[in-house]
Amino acid sequence: MKKFFKVEAGSSSLFIKLREYPTWPRRLARWFTKTKEEREFRNYLLLRRAQVPCPRPICSGRKGRVFPAASALVTVFLENTRPLREVWLREFREEHLSALIALLEGLARAKAIVQDLQWNNLLLEERGGEAVLYLVDPLHLATWQGRGDPSLERSIEWFLAFMSKEGAESDLVRYVRERLDGAGFPVSRLSVGFGNPGSHLAKWACSRGFCPEQRGEGRPLSLGPEAKGGSRG
Repeated sequence: MKKFFKVEAGSSSLFIKLREYPTWPRRLARWFTKTKEEREFRNYLLLRRAQVPCPRPICSGRKGRVFPAASALVTVFLENTRPLREVWLREFREEHLSALIALLEGLARAKAIVQDLQWNNLLLEERGGEAVLYLVDPLHLATWQGRGDPSLERSIEWFLAFMSKEGAESDLVRYVRERLDGAGFPVSRLSVGFGNPGSHLAKWACSRGFCPEQRGEGRPLSLGPEAKGGSRG
């Protein structure tokens, strides 16, 4: 069970994600592995070190050290942002797509792959005529091995598949694919956005050799020595 809170803290606000573990099997599982909030905290630190736009992480924690009853993640709240999905279902603008390409270029420079890239996990901030996309919920990150590694194409296919699945017009999905292709991010024309895979999205993704919920998929992202603690700066 997840809960979300916005807390005022002086001149800024904090976003708190709280995940509760009501059953003992789930508490026991957290004893042996990092919680999702701990993994996201570490990934936020790595992404910010690579200058990928994302919220500033403050801390993560557990309620109960051995068999945690809950875990939490605290980040700076991003004011004046909206999920890309919410924006594109109402109005598509070219500068939004340019912001997406800029984000993907930043991830590529950092050799990072977001295995479950979704438009709901991208927050759009518009500053006059400019747009910036922030990556949130970076749970599934892996290292991109460079040209020849299909992980990047699979990540973008996953993004386009969710667009198609969640109500985006087919012409918009096709245009986004073509623009990404032209920017150096090629995607198969047989992806979910352009045909009927004949199966549930997750089954289709696994048939393509990519299933983000599968443990051990991909190599964990590492951009250097693991950072300790969060920072506002």
